[in-house]
Amino acid sequence: MDGGDELYRVPLAEFTKTRDALAARLLAAGEKGAAAELKRLKKPAVPAWAANQVVWHAPEAWQRLRQAAQGMRRAYQRTPSPDEVREATREQREALAACEARASEMLARHGHAATAAVLEKVGHTLLALAYGAPDVTPGRLETDLPPPGFEALAGLTLAPVPRVIRPPAVEPREERQAEHARRQVALKAAEARQAESRRAVVRARARLESHEQRADALSGQLEAARRDCEQARLELEVALAEDRAAAAALDALRQQQAQAG
Repeated sequence: MDGGDELYRVPLAEFTKTRDALAARLLAAGEKGAAAELKRLKKPAVPAWAANQVVWHAPEAWQRLRQAAQGMRRAYQRTPSPDEVREATREQREALAACEARASEMLARHGHAATAAVLEKVGHTLLALAYGAPDVTPGRLETDLPPPGFEALAGLTLAPVPRVIRPPAVEPREERQAEHARRQVALKAAEARQAESRRAVVRARARLESHEQRADALSGQLEAARRDCEQARLELEVALAEDRAAAAALDALRQQQAQAG
């Protein structure tokens, strides 16, 4: 593991300190160029850091996602059956959910908020890596990545290419059918993911409403308990005053009896 790999494994709060220490070690070893290159590395954004941690610390989940992406691509590049499309989509969705769950654990463990927005960026980044985003190394990201598009499923490069104007060509019927099938696969995958996200929203909203109702009920119970405490405090004060009066009356009677005797 080189210094860069070690650097991207550490908690985000320790990134700068670790980078400077590794650079100093390289400089002391006479590797000035490597030390300068290491010093130029920037602290990752939180979603990028979380994606890095999944690659380094959850290799089984990460490899499952990569294999699921390959399965989706294989299904996309030919004319699959509806069952194959559903299975490939399900496996990618579950693999991504497993990666996002591990990212959420690591975020919470190191004091970062695992918000829906952050986890969405983590998921987009991991999917882009799984489909082979160019010019980046999994586990060594500084910024999060956009989600892969239609071209990723087709097995094409994700990098922008120059637009070349060519005369329109008549595509063979079989090629048009294959292209239509590939687009249908991509559409089904997007629809499945949206359906799952909507179910997650419904579940989260139901949990929130349940907790809010419980909080309201507990709030009412707390208020009633405070009123009971206040009433008991008043009753105690009355009882203490009565006790003091009774004690004073008893002392007075005893003194009178002693004088009379």
